[in-house]
Amino acid sequence: IIDGLKANAADPNREPSQLTPAEEEIVKAAASGTKGTPETQWSVEEYKTRIGKAQYLDKNWPETLRLATLMVQTHGTDAEAGAFANNAVGDALFNLGRYRDAIAAYDATTSLLGPEPQTSHEQLALWAAHHKCVCLIEIGEPTAAEAALCKLLPTCEHIYGEKDENTLVARQVLAYAILDQGRASEAEAELRKLLPMSLRVNGSEHRNTLPTRLTLCRAVLQQGRAGETLGDLHELLQLREKLLGADHSHTYVARFVCARATLETGDAPAAKALLDTVPEQTANSDWTERWSAELAFIRCKVADDL
Repeated sequence: IIDGLKANAADPNREPSQLTPAEEEIVKAAASGTKGTPETQWSVEEYKTRIGKAQYLDKNWPETLRLATLMVQTHGTDAEAGAFANNAVGDALFNLGRYRDAIAAYDATTSLLGPEPQTSHEQLALWAAHHKCVCLIEIGEPTAAEAALCKLLPTCEHIYGEKDENTLVARQVLAYAILDQGRASEAEAELRKLLPMSLRVNGSEHRNTLPTRLTLCRAVLQQGRAGETLGDLHELLQLREKLLGADHSHTYVARFVCARATLETGDAPAAKALLDTVPEQTANSDWTERWSAELAFIRCKVADDL
């Protein structure tokens, strides 16, 4: 049930008020399963239930962090339970923007499971390794992320399959790490190979296809070919507004990248109009410092051209 919540909670086509039968089961279990039992005496399954509710239904990252930390303290010596708990700690810290602390939590999973995890623990190990790579990019270490992902991909392909969604996400993050080092043409080549597969597996409006398309637009844009990508960026912006909402962080990102492309095609007023719809500050918990810095940079470039 917990595993299934990850995809359900992230589904952009689902109304927030709709609960799947699995989610309803989690809510009922969380409400009644631990009544009267001190948290330090909860079983592994009770912790998983409560953490699943906090993480995937409530999206309450401070509460996820609190519960997962307690689970580490209570059941952390057990390999499977400890890895689950450390990964949940890492996920909470990641979503709170504490990337270095998240890396430490994912490293704890890796240390607990060892260099060659048993088969039943491989997915927990891959989760930690993959998300550590994303954190490395966020703290400005894309070279380290690229090296780790190159080692990780063969394992993903072996466990999940070459066309599995998890493998495709790892390849997209690898392309982003390459792009983040300024190797735009190399990233573009990788993304042009990846995108058709993602479209076949997930469809054009899937939550994992959209970042691949946006990263490809960024790669083209960084090579000075804004005119080639402007139409795709406008289409992506419309899709994100429809699927995620106008005030979602990922919609804001698509908007300011579109503004940059608009500016580079020579239309500073239209670029400013796009940027005017992105707030200077947002309360969105997933908003990152990197996005703030990129947004400020684009605003300055637009101001210079007006």
